[in-house]
Amino acid sequence: MLKNILKLQGAKELSKNEQKAINGKGEGDLLACRCPDGQLVVAHGDNCAQVINAFCAQES
Repeated sequence: MLKNILKLQGAKELSKNEQKAINGKGEGDLLACRCPDGQLVVAHGDNCAQVINAFCAQES
């Protein structure tokens, strides 16, 4: 499965130190949401609108 994830555009494998620096569970449910530009974002949030506003590139 990791090989499939790493094929996603912009994905990279975290080093051991980066993995250790991740702190606990985020707020809200774990969601997979699609940005307006088609990018897939996986993050904790109450809904996809919240995740998109926080993590997707905003149009100017």
